[in-house]
Amino acid sequence: MNHKITALLIALLLVMVCTGCGKPSRKETVPQKPQTEAYSAPFQTQAQPPEHEQTEASPNPTSYEKLLENSTFNGVVTEVWETGCNLTPVHSEGNVAYSAAPGYETEWIPVSYQDACTVQVANVNAQTGTVTYQEASIQDIEKQQSLLIFGEHDSGNVLQAENVFICRFLY
Repeated sequence: MNHKITALLIALLLVMVCTGCGKPSRKETVPQKPQTEAYSAPFQTQAQPPEHEQTEASPNPTSYEKLLENSTFNGVVTEVWETGCNLTPVHSEGNVAYSAAPGYETEWIPVSYQDACTVQVANVNAQTGTVTYQEASIQDIEKQQSLLIFGEHDSGNVLQAENVFICRFLY
């Protein structure tokens, strides 16, 4: 009799455990949080009212997308010296941008600052994609900063920078 009660209790416990281990229905799961605008906004097209539109010749576009589109090179600083720096490229795939982790850079491009090179900080609102600017200097450029470079490559594949934008994303 004692064996029958023990076997019955074990069977009931086994049934209860097995039904508790089943995969819950989708309605019972917590819905996944959608990707926030903070990460995708700088790469999406933002409609600007006509009074904020600027021409292609404008050196300081009001949207990050336009600034990125017009730049010669987008990269992260890996090494800095008085007359230039090395940048590792930022790769973009859709709404995702990435670069090599510090210390794991396998490709980079040397940048040399022209005599009349201007440096500005581009403060990017990550939610709206709008950009505000403030003056900066070559001494403000540091390792691991995101830069947008405007210039041309010379015969030695050195990017001769005419304009440098230090990108800071505000969340």
